[in-house]
Amino acid sequence: MEGGVGGQVDGEDGEVGVFTADGRNLDDEELGSDDDDDDEPPDTDNMVLTQFEKVDRVKQKYKCKFKYGMVQVNGREFCFQECKAEFDF
Repeated sequence: MEGGVGGQVDGEDGEVGVFTADGRNLDDEELGSDDDDDDEPPDTDNMVLTQFEKVDRVKQKYKCKFKYGMVQVNGREFCFQECKAEFDF
């Protein structure tokens, strides 16, 4: 695989590793504090925390089947064992 994006290929000097399209070897790069995720919860009143069992998509409509979750809407919390939902994006 020559010139792949994020694939394991031979570099210009015959080295093997994970390279970007511009030739940077990702194996040599160190992780820094800029790579960290924020540990703060999102600033929102409504939230869903759940496991998904199945997601189907047709064009811009998503049909999801969730299990074992919690929904927080308008300051109230609801727990569920199973939930089906449809989303339009």
